[in-house]
Formats: sequence, C-alpha cells, structure tokens
Amino acid sequence: TITYLSDIGCLEIQGASLQGAESMLIIIMTRDRYLEYGLMRILSGYQVTTGRELFNAGKQRQSLPEDSYVILCDRNLERLTYSMFCGRRFLVIPVSSVRCLTDIRQTIRRGAWLFGHTARPLTRTEMVVVFGVVFHDYGFTFLADRLGITMKTVCAHLYNAMEKNGMRGVSIKYLCNTIDR
Repeated sequence: TITYLSDIGCLEIQGASLQGAESMLIIIMTRDRYLEYGLMRILSGYQVTTGRELFNAGKQRQSLPEDSYVILCDRNLERLTYSMFCGRRFLVIPVSSVRCLTDIRQTIRRGAWLFGHTARPLTRTEMVVVFGVVFHDYGFTFLADRLGITMKTVCAHLYNAMEKNGMRGVSIKYLCNTIDR
C-alpha cells in the first residue's frame, strides 16, 4: 500500500523491503551515548554509523555512501531525520521500539520505506549544517568557523534545506524538539 504523509511530505510504502540489511547503511541518531554504544554492539557485523560521525563537519564535501538508509532515532529527532533524508529511500525505526536485533530485522522486513516527494534531496553540506544547528545546537558563527565558510553561506544552506523540504519561510527551530533540552 502507498500512502502520502502530508505532515512530513513523503510517500510511505508498506511492505517494501530489501533482501538483507547488509546492503544498506544503518544510522543511529540519538543524543544518549550509552544507548548509541549498546545499539552499535547489537548491530556489530552490519554497516553502522552514527549521526555524529556521518554528519561530521570535516566530511561535508563527501557524498553519502548508500542509497537506502535505516535510521534508528529518538522520537524527538524524527522531524529532523525526515527533513534531512527527504528525497532519499529511508526507514525510520524509533529506538524505544528496539529490544534486540530481531526487532530491527522484522521492522526492516515489513517496514514502511519512505520516499521523499522532492526531486532534489539535501546535499551533504546542507545536511551537515542542519544537523549541526539542530542536533549539536551550534550557533551559526561557530558552525561557519568549523566548516570554513561564511555565516552568510551557513544561512543560505539552511534556507535551501528548508526550501527543499517545502518549508519556505519556516524557522529552523521547527525541526528542533525541546523535550530533552
């Protein structure tokens, strides 16, 4: 079944799955380092990375390695995740629903893969900037210094990211969830 999710602007396809989780990149996006470590241990043997590593400021010029992503994230980071991966094929699994490796495998097998409705996914630099502002809570000036670009360029990347997600004129704070801050 195919459903259009208007609140996040993506198409949800129920039952779509890949043959094996080994062929996709699994990303862990959580602020809890202990949870992150535990999930990394559970998923040893698979291609796993964290949001901190993937969207590191030093890697903004590299392209993303895969075209399918399984993202394990906190509930308060889901809006950020949907906006960053819109335009790509991805599956979001809330970490609160994961108890063991079997839970992840079953969710992937019967998962609701999302395909962004936009023709233009975010560039790696736009993803790094959005992740830095929302996840790390970096200021624009600090992020500009860290990336070696001007503050005006940081603002342009944020504007482009929001524009590509159909959120023209919406503040970046919309992607922030203040539950854990």
